[in-house]
Amino acid sequence: AMGGGGDKTPLLIVHGHPHTHVIWRKVAPAMAQDRKVILVDLRGYGDSTKPDSTPDHRPYSKREMARALQLLLQSLGIEQCDFVGHDRGGRVGHRFALDWPELVRKAVPERQAELERVIAESWFRLDDYNAAIEHMDRYTAAGGEMDRDASYLKGFALYRTARYDEAAEWLRKACGAEDALTQNASYHLADCYLRAGDKQAAMQAFAMASDESLDASIAEDALFNYAKLQYELGGGAFNGAINVLTRYVERYPSSPRAEEARALLIAAYYNSRDYDAAYRAIKQMPSGDADIRAALQKITYFRALEAYKAGDMRAAQRYLTESAAVNVSPKYTALNAFWQGEIAFAQGAYPVAAAKYNAYLKRAPRTEREYALAWYNL
Repeated sequence: AMGGGGDKTPLLIVHGHPHTHVIWRKVAPAMAQDRKVILVDLRGYGDSTKPDSTPDHRPYSKREMARALQLLLQSLGIEQCDFVGHDRGGRVGHRFALDWPELVRKAVPERQAELERVIAESWFRLDDYNAAIEHMDRYTAAGGEMDRDASYLKGFALYRTARYDEAAEWLRKACGAEDALTQNASYHLADCYLRAGDKQAAMQAFAMASDESLDASIAEDALFNYAKLQYELGGGAFNGAINVLTRYVERYPSSPRAEEARALLIAAYYNSRDYDAAYRAIKQMPSGDADIRAALQKITYFRALEAYKAGDMRAAQRYLTESAAVNVSPKYTALNAFWQGEIAFAQGAYPVAAAKYNAYLKRAPRTEREYALAWYNL
């Protein structure tokens, strides 16, 4: 049924259950004064068709009923309309607005923001992030409140469309309580900061996302990146990096990145001059990797020097022997020979000391301090 005409704005009105279009009989004439009113019966109601159903009831789904409305408007040559729906008609109208938003001119003003957000969330779930952003903008223009969920929706949509600076603004607003929303928002916020070159802020955001009581995969990746950035930004103070890397290795010992984390942990210990801790960490790692072997050679060498300075010649010799057995770095192999010569000299084993000094002199550059000492002791 249609009422009104001319250039008036079309108004599609849909009844609810268990009614038909007749329910609007008292208000339709008033609406028709300034609208082209279109009254319909939903499929299965009143004078509408009643096609056979299917096991999944698809012919009577809200989507199929909404499609019937779209075909009706198309047959009438109507490109856009206002919409009023009651009860089931409102649910069909909701589906209609989601599937054919270009056909719906506007919602009732007080529900405009609500409808725009529903449409934005629908496009978001369909991975159409540009459309989601467009409707979130309409949502705010209609007076919609940007709560944490809305901020995340817009921030993530901007992130997925590579608008990282804008995304960061909204993802920050989505962070708050220690919950899944904060974890997800801070995780993507960290990547925005990295792309902007702000490693300090990225590190803090990854720290927020590393809560293992929430999403496990996000927590692991966030903790690894938090630890790695803590190491990179250590600036010589590596206690923070050591603590976070240790936590990662202990929490995720079977992770594919556990070996890289252990390597960073060894480097952090080495840079902090905690050679005992570095030695314990490196002995837990596979010994076949060349980088690990090189680190082991250096760490055992410096452990030997510490033992030598403490007067523990037996321990110093043991560490030097272990370091020499690795034999990856020519520099530390040469220095190893020098200090073995020093131990032998201190113990009165002069022929052994002479052999070690000569072995050192064959390998070492003349600019090294130990080069002159070796000649002097010889």
